[in-house]
Amino acid sequence: MPEYLLLFDMPREMGSMQVKVNRTLKAMGATRLQYSIWESKDLRGLKEVAKLVKQVGGTSMIVEKKVVF
Repeated sequence: MPEYLLLFDMPREMGSMQVKVNRTLKAMGATRLQYSIWESKDLRGLKEVAKLVKQVGGTSMIVEKKVVF
C-alpha cells in the first residue's frame, strides 16, 4: 500500500486552525515528520485536510512517498 506525504503552509495568524489540522491528522493516524509535513496511507483523509488548509488561505500538496536512497 503506498504512503503519502502532506506538505502544507498556513498564515501565521491561523494558529488555531494549525492546531485543528494537527489534531485531525493525529486522529487519523498520520505521522508527523516535520512541522508541516505529515505521512499517512490514508489518501482520502489527507485530501480532506489539504482542502481545509486551502480554504483558510494556506497552501498544500500531497505527494506519493518514494524512497530513492
